[in-house]
Amino acid sequence: MVKRTSTRFIARMIEGAKPSEMPGFIPPQLATLKLRAPAGDKWIHEIKFDGYRIQVHLYKGKVKIFTRNGHDWANRFHLLAESFDIPVERAIFDGAVVVIKDGRANFSELWLHSPAANRGAWCSSLRPSLP
Repeated sequence: MVKRTSTRFIARMIEGAKPSEMPGFIPPQLATLKLRAPAGDKWIHEIKFDGYRIQVHLYKGKVKIFTRNGHDWANRFHLLAESFDIPVERAIFDGAVVVIKDGRANFSELWLHSPAANRGAWCSSLRPSLP
């Protein structure tokens, strides 16, 4: 196990930062279907991976992996949960779990190699969020 850095210690080093309690599940903002993407310099676009939307919560060495509906699937995604032994006291990552086949995300393969089946190659696209 790696040595964890106290989030409260780090917060004291950032001007104006205030320590807070670790939140529980945060309902994700989901995409809205539109006829075309917005244009202009104020928009940033990203590729949407075809996979399971998840939220990983790290808190004092424990890992929870929430589905977009708030179910904890850490035991189903145990290999992914085990990979989050990182040196932080708490963090939240929001992203997608996908299976890559022939260089592309493949939802059929993800479904076939579901965590319940305990097989398959898992890849994740996760962005950190600040709790």
